[in-house]
Amino acid sequence: MSSEVDANLDYWMSLGAELSRTPRAGTSAASLRSLADSLSFPEKFEFAIRNSSADSLTLLIQLEMHMRNEMLTKTRARNWEVDELARKCEQAMLEEHGAQEQRRFNELNDRLKQVHSAYSVQIKELAEKHRVAFRLAVDSLHSHNSIPASLIDEMHNETGRAIRAKTVDVSQAPDVDESYTVYIGSQLKSMHNIRLQSTPSLVDLCKLNNSEEEQSSRLQMAMSMYSRSLSAVILLVAKDPLFHARHNTEFFKLCEQSTELHFDSLEQQLEDNAESTRKANLWRMGNEGQAEEETKNASDSLEIGDVYCTKHSNLHNIQVQYRSISKRILIFQVAFHLVVDDILRTSDIQSRNPCLNGIRNIVRLSARLGITTLYIPLLLIGQPSEATTVAWCLKRAEMMFKCVKGFLIEVCSSSAQHYNIHFVLPSGLLPSIYHHISTMLPTIFHLVPSVSITLQAD
Repeated sequence: MSSEVDANLDYWMSLGAELSRTPRAGTSAASLRSLADSLSFPEKFEFAIRNSSADSLTLLIQLEMHMRNEMLTKTRARNWEVDELARKCEQAMLEEHGAQEQRRFNELNDRLKQVHSAYSVQIKELAEKHRVAFRLAVDSLHSHNSIPASLIDEMHNETGRAIRAKTVDVSQAPDVDESYTVYIGSQLKSMHNIRLQSTPSLVDLCKLNNSEEEQSSRLQMAMSMYSRSLSAVILLVAKDPLFHARHNTEFFKLCEQSTELHFDSLEQQLEDNAESTRKANLWRMGNEGQAEEETKNASDSLEIGDVYCTKHSNLHNIQVQYRSISKRILIFQVAFHLVVDDILRTSDIQSRNPCLNGIRNIVRLSARLGITTLYIPLLLIGQPSEATTVAWCLKRAEMMFKCVKGFLIEVCSSSAQHYNIHFVLPSGLLPSIYHHISTMLPTIFHLVPSVSITLQAD
């Protein structure tokens, strides 16, 4: 039996019911290769992560980083050129509108459209090249525990052109950062972790702040990619299902900086979501099962409280703990997009508010999909404003604490899963708001009592 077959026998024995055709002694190499071809990419990737050597895994992570640098170079070049042309267009609009100026403006505008179109094609081609190369590397790791030499040579030849991500100063203390262990439930109690923290933006949690630690965070992401302990963040969006793409949000820009190697690109996922939204709106109107032409003409606008999710393999970060040398790796495989409106920024909400029902659906979906870590915007706003007074913030935080507690009790009644809930506050609030909210949390959640151990000398 060939060495390739011997190296994979242990894996075939562990596939279980889905691959019940477990090979035994005497199984031919051809049948094993046929069985390997039937495996999906996630199965091959999991096998490679579990069984490859440390050197091979290091090369795979370095290949991912090399691809990110290539995509980052391309997107930065596009952004610079687009910004320059946009600046010239604005300058041309301010000038006198004679025939010559109007012609120049039209030329600049056409040039801007051409640049957008050209870079869009180049970025899609580069992303496809990356996905093909990455799957080739994973297939090779799965079969031979090695990465093709051609990919390694290409990576090493271009290492001098690598771009490092900007580092962020983490010496400043956050407005609030406190952790609690709580009990959920009355008779059948379950233990969970709750964290209260602040950040300038929820998207900042997904940004790579320290390029020197990128390899560690990517390895952590790879090890947990297809596990039952996933992490998710809740982002606030408008009714347009293509909101991120059409408004070029910070989240969209972040996802563009590196190729999505495991799932569809964010843009493709949003387009698929728009199609699903049209079908959902037909169902809401009682017109389910209509002709395909009518489905295309249906509205794709979402409603307040609606939720859609996107899958990601390139959202990861490392945060340095304040006043500590320890580091915390943040990885997000799922992003929930909660539809809100501007009224939510100023008015009070009740427990039956559609947005709170959206949070409930997110918690229930998290329990079903194996998402155990969830980042929730506590005030359901992105940035503070004049309306975020102390009284308003405390009332909103109390409502959110009580609702999320009830949602957790609901999902924990049927499972013993342990959850890590992160309540995220926007930076820039009054210091008294953070103090009052951190004081309020222990009055709503049942904290696990601390244990003090005193050692007595003999």
